[in-house]
Amino acid sequence: MCLTSFLKVWPSFCFFHTLFCVFCFSADAVAITWANRVLPSLTWNIPFGISASLFSNLLTYVFELSRVTYITGQEGQLPLLFSMLNSHLTPLISVLLLVTMASVVVISTNLTDLINYLYFVLSIWSVLSMTGILKLRYREPNLPRTYKVSLPFPLVTMGVSLCLGLVLVPLVKSPHMQYIYMCLFIISGLLFYVPFVYFKLKLVGFEKMTCYLQLLFNICIPDGSDEAEAVHQQLAF
Repeated sequence: MCLTSFLKVWPSFCFFHTLFCVFCFSADAVAITWANRVLPSLTWNIPFGISASLFSNLLTYVFELSRVTYITGQEGQLPLLFSMLNSHLTPLISVLLLVTMASVVVISTNLTDLINYLYFVLSIWSVLSMTGILKLRYREPNLPRTYKVSLPFPLVTMGVSLCLGLVLVPLVKSPHMQYIYMCLFIISGLLFYVPFVYFKLKLVGFEKMTCYLQLLFNICIPDGSDEAEAVHQQLAF
């Protein structure tokens, strides 16, 4: 964590040490402007490094968010199909859903607006996640944890994301109806959660579609999981 913090702070220190604040705010690309002034012969390395960093971040987010969808499927909050793995132990359906939705949004939306809206949603997600940590710490203080987070970290993260970050600032500085639409879109998840998760309703023909997609993508429930044992018990009866 210390190394990560150093690597994030050090480039900003170099930019402000070499360039004035006016240049930093007026430059189209601060890193390239800094390279032209400090290392003119290595300017081409900056776009290459940024592209490699973006590609690695993209892979990280795909792997991370697909695992979140996979765990959600295991918890029963998404269809059983999302908790299945292929022969490479990859949640293929989760990855396909994430990549498909991201591709559709990128093609149909302005990239700058998409980044702003995405960080707005991620900030809300961060606040809700930290709220969940505090709730579990209060209700289940003795719950076994592989990693225990100190209380100041969730509080600071909530404060930065909510007040200084990208939740209240966009609403106050540049209020747009798009932010309201995004909040309504998030809340609309209750329309699926209440009937299909809380009341455990099932769609007609969804099991047949699940079997068809299993054969198509060669995926199955991992052995040893609770879902696999439940399916084996149903087949036994």
